[in-house]
Amino acid sequence: VCFLLGNRESLNSTQVKMLLACERVMAEAGYDLVFSLYRYDPTMNPGNLHLPRLIAQQGSVDGVILAGVHHDNFLDALDKLKLPYV
Repeated sequence: VCFLLGNRESLNSTQVKMLLACERVMAEAGYDLVFSLYRYDPTMNPGNLHLPRLIAQQGSVDGVILAGVHHDNFLDALDKLKLPYV
C-alpha cells in the first residue's frame, strides 16, 4: 500500500501520526506500506499526469492512502487504473 502525500513539501504532525498508524495496521495485516511524495498540476488532463511509477505500474501496490492535497484529475487517474484509494 502506498501512503501518498500530495502537493506538499513536508508532513505535518497529524500526517506523521497517520503514517505511523497506517504502517502499524498494514504490518499487522501482512502488508508493506511505502511512502511517496507526488506534486502535480491540478488543471492537467488525467491522462497526461505523470504518475509515480509505484502507482502507474500495475501490481506494484494494492491501494493508496491519500494525504495532503489531491485534486479530481488525480482521483480520475486512480479510478481509470482501478486502484482503490482512501
